[in-house]
Amino acid sequence: MTEDKKQYFKYDDILEPICINDELLSIKALLNKLKKYVIYYKTIDINDILRFSYEFFNQYLKLNNINYFDEKKIYNIYDKSISKDEWIKFYNDNSVIISPLNLPIKIIRNSKKDTYEAYIEYFFGYNKESLEAIKQVPILFSCIKLSSKLSHYTSYSYIHEITHTQIMNNKNVQEYYNKEFLPFLVELISSFESNNSLMELRVLINYLLLKLNSEINYILKQDNIDAWVYIVSRLKALNMFYLYYNSNKEIRKIIVNDIQNIFDGTLGVEEFLNKYNITYENSLNKNLIKKVLYI
Repeated sequence: MTEDKKQYFKYDDILEPICINDELLSIKALLNKLKKYVIYYKTIDINDILRFSYEFFNQYLKLNNINYFDEKKIYNIYDKSISKDEWIKFYNDNSVIISPLNLPIKIIRNSKKDTYEAYIEYFFGYNKESLEAIKQVPILFSCIKLSSKLSHYTSYSYIHEITHTQIMNNKNVQEYYNKEFLPFLVELISSFESNNSLMELRVLINYLLLKLNSEINYILKQDNIDAWVYIVSRLKALNMFYLYYNSNKEIRKIIVNDIQNIFDGTLGVEEFLNKYNITYENSLNKNLIKKVLYI
């Protein structure tokens, strides 16, 4: 995370370091025994992914519009020497307000990773003037990239990336470690609330935990802030999802309403976490992971 991006997304200036402790190593020992589910992905097309995602958001969460910017338009101006104000005008004149579900989708050809692979791309300038200008306009999203191995599980990754548009647009994550928390939580909820089998949710949880183990292995070799972001966010999301899973329908409605408030910018992610007493410390719990595994 560069200093410019930290300021742009309004993350806290000070990020307290996290240490490897016995609790984390205990979780790692448990996850070392975890085997990947052997499943056969049913290949689907992009319209099926869009349909599933639309139905989920239409039923549970209202999406706010975002600004779309076609980066190809930069070719018309990138070699010109223009001021910050001219860049601002260029951004405003060439961005379009759309639903996040209308963001262009690009397929990652010959994807070496799995069906869950997905990224969201946004424009952040490329020289001093364009970078200073970008700080004064809404975030400019350009596309979502998805694995070429499309399956129903790709839908959850797509929902994850769509959720990013909402919190990035509002800049309502204060602590960088929490950047991935809500996208992970929403994709888990979308799997649980769909009409698909419980087995599909278990496969998703299995995947998230295997990735968690990989990230722990990584930070054991070298400390890395971004790896810690995924470790902290995954653990908190699994903790919060377990609370959601065990709640009655009324409590679930309240939780979804609070997520909507985050989407709308009236509630911060940290306020949400505080309300439900979700911390890194109480998420770093081997027994919790065992319970999540046996949902």
